[in-house]
Amino acid sequence: METVLIGRLESGMPVYCDKAASEADGVIVMNKIKPHADFKGDVESGLCKMMAIGLGKRDGAALFHTMGFGVFATLIPQVAECYLENLNILCGVGIVENSFDRPMICEFIAPQKIISREKDLLVIAKENMARLLMDRIDVLVVDRIGKNISGQGMDPNVTGRTGSTLHKLFNEDLVDRIVVLGLTEETHGNFAGLGMADFSTTDVVKGLDFKATYINEVTSRTIPPARLPFLVKNDRQAIQMGIYTCDAFSSGKIRLVHIRDTAHLEEIEVSPAMLWEMAAGSYSFENGEGPVWTEMEFEDGKLHSRLM
Repeated sequence: METVLIGRLESGMPVYCDKAASEADGVIVMNKIKPHADFKGDVESGLCKMMAIGLGKRDGAALFHTMGFGVFATLIPQVAECYLENLNILCGVGIVENSFDRPMICEFIAPQKIISREKDLLVIAKENMARLLMDRIDVLVVDRIGKNISGQGMDPNVTGRTGSTLHKLFNEDLVDRIVVLGLTEETHGNFAGLGMADFSTTDVVKGLDFKATYINEVTSRTIPPARLPFLVKNDRQAIQMGIYTCDAFSSGKIRLVHIRDTAHLEEIEVSPAMLWEMAAGSYSFENGEGPVWTEMEFEDGKLHSRLM
């Protein structure tokens, strides 16, 4: 985590860099370019952020987050520019994934074009990211969350819920109740994002790594993702509680959606009420090559779909 000072912005803000990287003959910056979980801008999560916060290690990350997510969109490119001027950046490698969580672009970028090209690639990433196509969900059941799925365990760009103070930039009215049933093995107990759920189980909390999670969230100054939701005995009770406490309970028509995680939306399960609502309109899906419009309608109690 040792860093050195490599420059300052016009405001006087110091710019820190990993000591080993500062002493290297050259540095190649590589990262996925995608929407960030806490703020919106022309540059979000990608190569610039990898320089400003990644290479800045804890010193750079902590300094950044003390200023709040409201300045990230303008500050990250400024710090990245300082890196490009003061560190031997050989090139950037920008990766954009499609809605199936697979690489669709892997591009080598000259140092002087990293910032401008990242803006273009972010637009492509946003157009191709997986998303839930419903206008409103009463209960969202998520099998697993984890740092390998999203920085906030479950991607706020999918669920609409973020721990950031900039929550109004996300679709916060999409889901009424969220139920989380587990953590991924790859997250090693880091439960960032569990606080965005309304219900979970006592089994889930048995393997939590509080130290790693708290360091993560205190550094980013986003405390809500590290809170604990309402805990019950098992998965069934957690789902029942989500249904019982949602606004639509009295109607008896619960729009429930069940997903594996926010990075894998190829297959989802929905309740009958949600299925009927989907059948009333048309939804855009991805076939791996391009968008396919599917019109769905019920006939004789069965759902029929037609490619358009």
